[in-house]
Amino acid sequence: MIELLKKLDAKIQSANDPREIVDALNDYAWSVMRTDLKSAMARTDQALELAKNFAYESGMARSLRNRGLCQQQLSNYEAALRDISDALYLFRKTSDKTGEASALNNLGNIFSDLGEYPKALEYFEQGLQLYATLDYKLGEAACINNIGEIYFALGENSKALGYFQQSLKLYKDIDHKQGEATSLASVGKVYSELGAQTQALTNLLESLKLFEALGDRQSEAAIHKDIGSVYEKLDYAEQAIEHLERSLSLNEQIGDRHGIAVAQLGLGQLFLSKEMNDQAVERLHRALDLAETIKAKPEIYKAHHLLAEVNKQNGNFADALMHFEKFYQVKTEVSGEEVSRKLANQQITFAVEKSQKEAEIYRLQNVELAQANEALKQASELKTELLHIAAHDLKNPLTAVMTFAELIKEQPDDKEFVVQTSNDIYKSSLQMFNLVKGLLERAAIESGKVELNKTIADVAGVAEMVVTNNLRLAFQKDQRIESMLEKGCFAEIDVERVQNVFDNLVSNAVKYSPPGKTIWVTVRRKLDDTLGDIGNGKPVSKILFEVKDDGQGLSDEDKQKLFGKFQKLSAKPTGGESSSGLGLSIVKQWVELHGGRVWAESEGKGKGSTFIVEFNEAVGVPAAV
Repeated sequence: MIELLKKLDAKIQSANDPREIVDALNDYAWSVMRTDLKSAMARTDQALELAKNFAYESGMARSLRNRGLCQQQLSNYEAALRDISDALYLFRKTSDKTGEASALNNLGNIFSDLGEYPKALEYFEQGLQLYATLDYKLGEAACINNIGEIYFALGENSKALGYFQQSLKLYKDIDHKQGEATSLASVGKVYSELGAQTQALTNLLESLKLFEALGDRQSEAAIHKDIGSVYEKLDYAEQAIEHLERSLSLNEQIGDRHGIAVAQLGLGQLFLSKEMNDQAVERLHRALDLAETIKAKPEIYKAHHLLAEVNKQNGNFADALMHFEKFYQVKTEVSGEEVSRKLANQQITFAVEKSQKEAEIYRLQNVELAQANEALKQASELKTELLHIAAHDLKNPLTAVMTFAELIKEQPDDKEFVVQTSNDIYKSSLQMFNLVKGLLERAAIESGKVELNKTIADVAGVAEMVVTNNLRLAFQKDQRIESMLEKGCFAEIDVERVQNVFDNLVSNAVKYSPPGKTIWVTVRRKLDDTLGDIGNGKPVSKILFEVKDDGQGLSDEDKQKLFGKFQKLSAKPTGGESSSGLGLSIVKQWVELHGGRVWAESEGKGKGSTFIVEFNEAVGVPAAV
């Protein structure tokens, strides 16, 4: 490696053609990317700047690909995706099929890191097809192995095994030992998951020999851990301990503190299963101390969980309770961080998609440019709004569901606890369901794909049904709902949609009114003197639905943003209920689709409010007598 880098440095210094310098800089960056990331980034930036100055597109493509891979190692996924997407475009523009296939595989790896498995599969399969047309076996094997990793992560072990075996054959055919060792390890792990421990052991031991010959000690340490796990499943405790100790020793030699913590944790768990409690306590405390030092939260909560169990077995109930409480605390933090990470990854994906679409639109040189740009803007705004809601309103109930489910697993025999916790899960799930339902409903309206199923119906009958449905909720808060519903108020409406509108307004009145208050619901006809009559001397009328409460009222600021999207007003639910900020914007959209209008009246904060929906009276229906 040192000799190679010296030659590349000499080439950089002696080259006269700027393109040769760019190529040498890129070769240098590629060679040191796994060992000296800082130098790789510096050489890549130099290469990219020089390639841009001389409009050397092939050099720009390689530079962008290299920089994207460096960004991936730094977990700067948004920047990585942008760079490699730009590289992919340039590889295609310059007809560099090998570069194109490589970039597709790189994009798949990044989306795999982000947990976006369908997108990762899409890119891996595209890369595989292109490598196959080039008859480039090493690239094919890499893509096939990556596809196997996706299916393994998704729990589709049989599919994963097929891909790993296919990649293993290709690596053997081209005598690529590193790839062969990696595929053997993957095959072994799948067999272990499938319960075929003897076959798993055969493959893992063969993989270990290859990694030892290659001098790859980090992979050796990982394989020893996996072999130890298999021996543990086979109930060969002595061999399991031997390999876990070897994994620990190798991790200590290379200074991998996370690997050390994992190995100590594995030994602690094994000793605990064999009722060697003193050894278990010693190893688990070592694992815990190191995990806390490096802030490895999954290992921290696993160590606390196992220490709670061993202390419980030893009769140290105070220590057991302390460790269980810490396990629960850290586990809850990890669950919340996992949700946040997934949401952040989604946001990165959406941001990159937006960037790609903007770049594509920028390249369009035709009359459709303005229309395409507007469509992109609307799609981007909708995604941004959806992400905003997901990040703020889905995170808490989703974290609660995950945490409650874990707690049930920990105490499955405590019937009272399970029933109560299941009820908590239901409430959190219902909150998420209502939010997602609202998001989908609003998206359907804005896409223009909604068709109203209109019939002539008595609005009073719809209102009566809504009042009945909300009586139980009002009763729980010691509230009353008084209704004054004028029969014969016919309008041409989609009954289901209008029922949703009315239900939103009535349930809001219940939600935001203090206990003990009264809510008034009214349906009535109102003459519209400004429009004369509709023939036969019959005057034009409007049908009004009104919901009045004497609750928190509306401020001037509330009135300005009342029916806006994703708005949170100054009033707060009085019984701990949840609110997405979507309801009133959807109400407005449904009412306006019916040709009606909706508004609110309030004299100010603390003075109650009235929400009014107005429809046109149906033509040709006799008025009620």
